Amino acid sequence: MTYLQRTSETVHRTVVLLLVTLLAAGTLQASITVRQSAPFLDSETRKVFDLAGQWQRIEDGAVVSSVTVPGDLGGNESAKLRKTLRIDSVTLIRNTWHLQFFGMVDAVELSVNGRFIMRYPGGMSPFSIRIREGILRVGSNTIELNVIPMSTLALNVQRNGRAAPKQYLGILREVFLVGTPHVWTESVHMRTSIEGGTGRVEVSARIMSGMIERVRSISSASDVLSNSSLNFGVEARIVDPRTGIVISTTGVQPSTIGRAREITPKMNLSVVGARLWSPADPHLYEVEVRLTADGGIVDTYRQPIGFRSVKVASIDGARKLLLNDTVLDLHAIDYIEDAPGRGPALSVSQMQYDVSLMKTLGVNAERIVHGSPPPVFLTLCDRYGILVLA
Repeated sequence: MTYLQRTSETVHRTVVLLLVTLLAAGTLQASITVRQSAPFLDSETRKVFDLAGQWQRIEDGAVVSSVTVPGDLGGNESAKLRKTLRIDSVTLIRNTWHLQFFGMVDAVELSVNGRFIMRYPGGMSPFSIRIREGILRVGSNTIELNVIPMSTLALNVQRNGRAAPKQYLGILREVFLVGTPHVWTESVHMRTSIEGGTGRVEVSARIMSGMIERVRSISSASDVLSNSSLNFGVEARIVDPRTGIVISTTGVQPSTIGRAREITPKMNLSVVGARLWSPADPHLYEVEVRLTADGGIVDTYRQPIGFRSVKVASIDGARKLLLNDTVLDLHAIDYIEDAPGRGPALSVSQMQYDVSLMKTLGVNAERIVHGSPPPVFLTLCDRYGILVLA
């Protein structure tokens, strides 16, 4: 743990004892996986290949070494990385394919099976790129990433800037190859409000399509395919993730989408007597968007959500932060994503240790100093009850 400065060995031993006590009592949150932290990945309707692990480093067309992704490559020279994986024929044809990156510092040129896909300019924000039909094939597939360090000028600006982060080279966060159904929910945007104890959610779902004739729940005798369009249903629900009980639903709403198209249906949900999220009680619900056709589930997308209100008010001549209409005394820290030997390429267990230690020390808010944090870190903060200031 390199982010919270300990003032003495006594403090260190006290913190460790507190953690052991809390773990023994079962009060800390259960472990999560990277996949569970990202709604785009956490669905039984999607096929996910985790590309973390060993990649080949290529120079002049030959393999020169093996490197770990995510991880720091060291140095400041360009590096070409290669990963090979196999896809069977049924899995290949049933899905539309995407590469999901959780963030990288440097520019990257991406190729799949020798076909150039894109150039990413760099940055630690998560992004996804769709792989065109026909590029992936049955059997062996090769993914290549040409990592290009930032220019000397940009590097000097970062190094000499205020509170400049250390410089690393490589793929510093997770990479996944994701197969979605040919009609899928790409993302969900939500706006919450609280009115008289009732929590309300405005849901905007971005639904996209590929080769709709391959949607596997459709039988040959079905009439859901009409004039090159797919007739399907969209339903949004609020679920208690601890019990699986459906608390609120929009019901199934009929929709239509053409091949390689996009629609954005909007839906409204409510929870009477909603349990509010706070650092003392970080209760989360789950919004689930389900796509159905011909009596079967085509795709499921889940995203956690908490109901809370935040505002600033003047009380006794001082500006106060109110969470759920109650004054919140901030006990905040700065958080820098950096660990010895790994840089910002933190493992899930390292991030969970950091967040649990913050909670044990009484931290209820933190400021992200450099860039955007990985999705798993934000999920952990939601679950442990820590506000994130960016």
